[in-house]
Amino acid sequence: MERIDPKNVHPYVLADHLHRYKWATPLYHGNVLDFACGVGYGSQYVLEAKQVDRYVGADLSLEVLEFARGEYTFPRVFL
Repeated sequence: MERIDPKNVHPYVLADHLHRYKWATPLYHGNVLDFACGVGYGSQYVLEAKQVDRYVGADLSLEVLEFARGEYTFPRVFL
């Protein structure tokens, strides 16, 4: 399973992950559910899309979700 922390990863790996979120931007509409959201860093990129009402992140790891709630809490984000 691949999971990254953007503060502790090689810049090329982070760039690849961010590119995926930005590539999918035209597909985001309304409420967006991100399964396997990991630490939640993608939420800020999804919310840049004007057509997104709210971002909901879900992950099997409760430890990761607790981290995400501490690091990536914004209005319209639910982790």
